Amino acid sequence: MFRDVDALRVDKLYYIPLNEEIAMLLKDKLLLIYAVAMSASLSGCIEPESSENLPASKGNLDSKEVTDGITSCDNADQNGMALFGDVHIHTRYSFDAAANSTGTTPEDAHRYARGEEIPIFPINEEGVALGRTKIDRPLDFIAVTDHGEFLGERRLCRSSESPVYGSAFCKEYRSDERLGMIMLSNSVVSEAPIRIPEICG
Repeated sequence: MFRDVDALRVDKLYYIPLNEEIAMLLKDKLLLIYAVAMSASLSGCIEPESSENLPASKGNLDSKEVTDGITSCDNADQNGMALFGDVHIHTRYSFDAAANSTGTTPEDAHRYARGEEIPIFPINEEGVALGRTKIDRPLDFIAVTDHGEFLGERRLCRSSESPVYGSAFCKEYRSDERLGMIMLSNSVVSEAPIRIPEICG
């Protein structure tokens, strides 16, 4: 399907097909990232204003001012309490995580955060996880942040009852998880993202 366009080599096995519009978009974004990084680096060379020169309204607040009107909770700690967690977790519902054979569910992520053992890589021929992992102590919080893109498309291409299961796109998508991720990604990297007509009509 993407054989007639130029490609950007990602690693030894996979190519990202590029057309001229996408190549220019990537070039522009890389230039923008470089400009922002340089600006941030140079801003570190500027001497900060001394707090002595700041107006009183920007100076240190009296701790009494800050705490007035706030009710204390049972586990309040005047010095603050460090909490540890993870706010960027993808499960098998995210197309990019699935491309790396991540088979965990949001429920698995929550069990892992509580310190329970969950299945992980490697997987066998039937797709069953052979590995197990757990952390040494529970996390205080997590956020499962799966991508919303392509939930329907992935299901349509993977479910044999789907009317588009046998389409050329879905066959190529299923041939390799990483290739499938790249095929889906190509439809959203342009300025005007589109649905995949072969799947969504």
